[in-house]
Amino acid sequence: MSARRVLLVDDEEMVRLSLRDMLELAGYEVVGDAANGEEAVGLAKAVRPDIILMDINMPRKDGVQAAQEIMASFPLPIVFLTAYSDSRNVSRASAAGAFGYLVKPCRQADLAPAIETALARFREARAQQQDAEHVRWALETIRRLSREITTNPDIDGVVGLALRCVLSAMKVPAVALFLARRDHLFIRAHLGVDDAGASAFCVPLGETLFWRAIVTGQPAAFTGSDEKSHRGTPVALPPPFGWAGSAVAAPLHDTEARGQADFRGCLAVFRPEEVAFPAAQISILQALASELVVAFQMAKTRQALAWRLWQNAGPNA
Repeated sequence: MSARRVLLVDDEEMVRLSLRDMLELAGYEVVGDAANGEEAVGLAKAVRPDIILMDINMPRKDGVQAAQEIMASFPLPIVFLTAYSDSRNVSRASAAGAFGYLVKPCRQADLAPAIETALARFREARAQQQDAEHVRWALETIRRLSREITTNPDIDGVVGLALRCVLSAMKVPAVALFLARRDHLFIRAHLGVDDAGASAFCVPLGETLFWRAIVTGQPAAFTGSDEKSHRGTPVALPPPFGWAGSAVAAPLHDTEARGQADFRGCLAVFRPEEVAFPAAQISILQALASELVVAFQMAKTRQALAWRLWQNAGPNA
């Protein structure tokens, strides 16, 4: 692996020289040094370092101002150099998005841990930001599909696109949309599920894991073999989902006509790992399911015939 590229920013030349020696001894590559915040902004744009070590109190433009400008253009991790008594500037640095601190005078033993921790925090923050953006994209796409469904009678096509958004947002290999009819559950649409098994799937509602999601209107989750049925006995996912180590389902209810039970079902995702879905992911699935319900309500209102044909297709129609 190539050496981490570091930009040094401090108004004291002796501090910069000392830090350069310690960083190079630790295996880092110093790609530039600056004496003030203004120089730091220009150098950061020119050399694009992996990380910046930057003093806070500097002339012309201080470290916090420089960090804000750099982060607005091209985010990267910044470790601030500070003093024990500099609490006010530490608060400013935190607000600017600091990923770490080093107390001056810096010790050799503290450099690598501070740098690697800051890089790890930065990667995690970026991943979380990208995930959030991806989820927003999926939700907005399904909202657009809700509008499209008012003029497009191909409900299967629209639902298929929505399920692709669910797969992408949830980062799972399989998704299925279940509908309940006469106390039985069947798969109306799916991706990543065996076609023959999905077509043959038609089971009593109370004998499946997903009965809780549909009956209670709350998410239902499964992880490994520890799930219990409503009778208290162990239950596994029914075929064609026997391969799944974990699953979660969010209810699909027509809230405008719930008393009439116009449609009931759930949206479920599956993955092979026996790892519980975190609460944040379950909330994302709930939000995606809610957007699908809006799309179905639009279809029922604007494409009544196509909606009835789509809803009533499947086993024992």
